[in-house]
Amino acid sequence: MDFKRLTDTAQRQIIDRLVKAGYDSYFVGGCVRDVIMGREYNDIDVATGALPEETEHVFADCKVIRTGAAHGTVTVLFNGVPVEVTTFRTEGGYSDMRHPDRVDFVRDVREDLARRDFTMNAIAVDGQGNMVDPFDGASDIENSIIRAVGDPDVRFAEDALRIMRAVRFSAQLGFDIDPATAEAMGRCCENLKYISAERIYSELRKLVTGAYAGRAIRKYIDVLAVVIPHIKEIDGFEQCNPAHKFDVLGHCIKCMQNIRVTESNREHMKLAALFHDIGKPDTFALDDKGIGHCFGHPAASGEHVDEILRTLKADSFTIDRVGTLVRYHDLLFKRDERLLKKWLRKFGPEVLYEILEIKRADNLAVGCDVTSLIDMFDDVKLMIDRIIEEGQCYSLKQLQVTGLDVMDACQVKGPEVGRILNLLLDRVIDGEIENKKAPLLEEAMLIKQETGDR
Repeated sequence: MDFKRLTDTAQRQIIDRLVKAGYDSYFVGGCVRDVIMGREYNDIDVATGALPEETEHVFADCKVIRTGAAHGTVTVLFNGVPVEVTTFRTEGGYSDMRHPDRVDFVRDVREDLARRDFTMNAIAVDGQGNMVDPFDGASDIENSIIRAVGDPDVRFAEDALRIMRAVRFSAQLGFDIDPATAEAMGRCCENLKYISAERIYSELRKLVTGAYAGRAIRKYIDVLAVVIPHIKEIDGFEQCNPAHKFDVLGHCIKCMQNIRVTESNREHMKLAALFHDIGKPDTFALDDKGIGHCFGHPAASGEHVDEILRTLKADSFTIDRVGTLVRYHDLLFKRDERLLKKWLRKFGPEVLYEILEIKRADNLAVGCDVTSLIDMFDDVKLMIDRIIEEGQCYSLKQLQVTGLDVMDACQVKGPEVGRILNLLLDRVIDGEIENKKAPLLEEAMLIKQETGDR
């Protein structure tokens, strides 16, 4: 196996210097896994038999920061590159089901690998590219298996977050979870309630953006239901409507898979797609023909989304944006410029484009032929593009008069200025008046005369 991508890095020089000083040292963790898989890696982790103070001595000519010396980690600034170097260690006692109560430094890399979560992450590679793989992690990677190191019940009792990490890795890599590991996850998943909301949310964000997220969510829904109880309610919830082929969870997963995202909106769009119909069970009713309807479900789903994301302590932007997309995912779109300008006025271009994309993905996810609808959404997108490109007026800032203009011409102030400006914008959008200063001020005077002084 070729580890040249690792052994040609600056971190290799760190390892070489530590080895020359008499300390076994290796590349470890995710970077090794990703190189084996042929994927790009983000960070390179170095582990060594040297104690933190011994690492400091070896790199006395460099700046060394004791970033986590109590747990064996120091950061060496080597040729301008910060490199984290961590001492081999074992851990003991996990009273909070997350952090070790005790850390003991050891000299053997195999002891260090034995404390890690999954076999695919318990592989070390030395500076010459030789692999140390005591738990057959490379074989599990080759066979696309996520397997706990040693006894899975022990691993999850030590750190329950590893359960979420297993689902997240499955979502990102498309790997299956080893049956014994999956069974232990089921036995231990209630312990996720003791993990901080921030850590759960961090894993969820990575999970939903994974290429295989839908498959992982469906397969390990009972794990996710511990931290997002409402999601269990849509699993298997049949919609009893010929317009919907899938249960609610299946539909939401299809929506996630269909949605087109950018690097900047990937997380909140995927979350919105997953949760957009989570309020359907609350609003479900059968009509006299036995057909199911969920009137008002966007608002109900929005309430649930607020609760879910606040409980998980998501950032305020995500709470607000996902809530908006969910509440308005059923927004009316037509090939109608006036309607689209009103939506641009209400939401702004960025949010409106995202609502349109949610609606498009939502319709593609029903499982029926929606070709004509998708064609209409494509036309709407082009119409919005044209409105923006041509600088057509849909917002107050585009009006060719300002608040000061209205104050001077109409001799008004305060809220009345805003009221007149908004009425002017309504009439411009409706095509009743040109967006030019003279006719706008003339119309402003008429509005004042019609309504009288206020």
